[in-house]
Amino acid sequence: MTTTLKGPAAMHADAQFGKYTLIRQIAVGGMAEIWLAEQRGPGGFNKELVLKRILPHLAQEGQVAQMFLDEARMVAHLTHPNIGQVFELGELEGEYFIAMEFIDGLDLAQLAGALKERGSQIPVAYAVKIITDLLEALDYAHDFVDRDGNHVGLIHRDISPQNALISNDGVVKLVDFGVAKASINTTKTESGAVKGKFAYMAPEQIEGKPLDWRADIFSIGVLFYELLSGVKPFGEDLKAVSMILSQDPADIRTYRTDVPEELARIIARAMAKDREDRFANAAAMQRALQTFMRSYTEVVGTRELSIMVRQLRGLDLAKPTEQLFGFEKHGVTSAGPRLTTREMPQAEVADRSAPGLNQASVPADASPGAADEPAPSKGKSLALVAGFSLLMIGLLAAFFVVGYLVISGDKGAADEATEAASAVAATPAAATWRHADGQIVAISSQPSAEIVVDGEVVGKTPFQTTLRPGTYRIELRTGETTRKETLTITSTSSIQRFRYDL
Repeated sequence: MTTTLKGPAAMHADAQFGKYTLIRQIAVGGMAEIWLAEQRGPGGFNKELVLKRILPHLAQEGQVAQMFLDEARMVAHLTHPNIGQVFELGELEGEYFIAMEFIDGLDLAQLAGALKERGSQIPVAYAVKIITDLLEALDYAHDFVDRDGNHVGLIHRDISPQNALISNDGVVKLVDFGVAKASINTTKTESGAVKGKFAYMAPEQIEGKPLDWRADIFSIGVLFYELLSGVKPFGEDLKAVSMILSQDPADIRTYRTDVPEELARIIARAMAKDREDRFANAAAMQRALQTFMRSYTEVVGTRELSIMVRQLRGLDLAKPTEQLFGFEKHGVTSAGPRLTTREMPQAEVADRSAPGLNQASVPADASPGAADEPAPSKGKSLALVAGFSLLMIGLLAAFFVVGYLVISGDKGAADEATEAASAVAATPAAATWRHADGQIVAISSQPSAEIVVDGEVVGKTPFQTTLRPGTYRIELRTGETTRKETLTITSTSSIQRFRYDL
């Protein structure tokens, strides 16, 4: 039975709050509580959203109410795909509330927890995509001009994993402008007052000095460091305060050896203690990351982020045939609890070991053979024929070259060409490592190394081939050094490059 709330009363599930039906409480903060709710209408209309309401015991405090109204007015002006939207600022029986966009997905704290449970770390390219989108949101907010042409001067001041979300559709959202500073605010921060989370604060924010948008750049740098390494660069709470003011964090490569030096420099610059040494604005840091990605690996988009979030939450993919995050689709099942923002029954799935970065989920009602490799389709058969034909053409060309060299008297060159042709002919794995319908893949290492697949050498770095989207395991061998790597090939770029230091 649904009850209707009147006045500053305790809210509970299934209660009617004005035109909204409460579903469950999501969180309670120092100033407000947040609920998942539904707005229902004629013809089966049903829209999920989030309600934020001042806590009853604070509802009558003028300054708290004014801060709440400031947040609503401020965010209502911001219309950007990477910022959580406000639909309504309302009042019910003397209580203010905000109706906001419901972002069904994971915040970065939940994402980190889900990866940790699987013994995994987020790939560098995925982390760069997330941070780039957050910078896109900040660039818009920092430079926002209202309808009267006034620069609002907005500073978020509370960049943290809980305030950065990724939806099931792979869209990154910056939320919670509750302590943001802007010229349109009617409440003013008291001199020396500190607002935000200590571990992510810029030095000037801790010291209560006047702020500009570069305080948010510092927080983004801390968030980026933690997203990649799983470690807060300055520690927690009061320890963080001391560290931020007096010490530089350890190089991120201390915790994450696969972070390239260029990216490590970008992160360190964002966290510079002197704001004059940081990026001038969010757009400048975003450009630095985009430049870095042009020389790194594949470009990750919203589709890849969606696959990652859905897999970690145990949700079906939008396209069942889509490549899964970090490994091949077939033969992979769930490990660890399903993460979801609503209460749902846990699906029982078979626990099987899976290659790749972590584990994924298959539907509980899947048949035992559903995960088996399907029979090759007509398209795949044609691709195999094409690949074999290309291999034969290559061999014939190689032997023609050998014959020419023998006739011309260059015996040394002829011997080398014969050896190369024989190596290709004697290596079945080499044929499966060049797909006629694949995309270009370039692998390099320092120093040069043999590339081994299934115990057979398919080439030597620098090496270039064409591979279909999927996940491939390789070994790089040079001297007594052997390194195992997993290549995840997507179809989002014309060429993917993989570089390794041995």
